[in-house]
Amino acid sequence: MKKQVVLLLAVLLFSLNINGQMNFTNNDPEGSFPKIEINNTSTTLFAKIGENSKPWLHWNEVPKNIETGNGRSKFKMTVFNNDGIANRTFEILYTISYGQSNTDPTAYIKATYIYRDKRPNKILEEHFKLIQ
Repeated sequence: MKKQVVLLLAVLLFSLNINGQMNFTNNDPEGSFPKIEINNTSTTLFAKIGENSKPWLHWNEVPKNIETGNGRSKFKMTVFNNDGIANRTFEILYTISYGQSNTDPTAYIKATYIYRDKRPNKILEEHFKLIQ
C-alpha cells in the first residue's frame, strides 16, 4: 500500500511538472521558427526577424493530449492565422515518452501558407527538441 501511494505521488508530481512551461528549440538553426513556448494556457511561436528571434504568433490554447497507449503521450493542436498576406494553418504536435531512456520530448510543426497574391503556396515542416 505504501509503495502504491509513493508511486501515485511520483506520477502526480511528474504530471504537474509536464503541465508547466515547455520550451522547444528548432533542430535546424536556419529554420523559420527558432522556438516554441507552451505553458499551462497558451502557446507562442517565435520567428526569425532579421538575425533576432522574436515572438510572432500567440494562441490562448495548448495542444490537447491524444493517448496512444504505448508509453507515449501525444499532444496536438491545429490553429489558424489570417492576415492580408496569407491564410496560415499551423499543426503543432509534441510527444512525451514515459519509461524509455534517452527520449526527451520532441515537437513538430507543419505550417501551410496559402498566399492571397500570385505567390505559390508554401508548406514548412520543422522539428524541435526540448530545452532543458
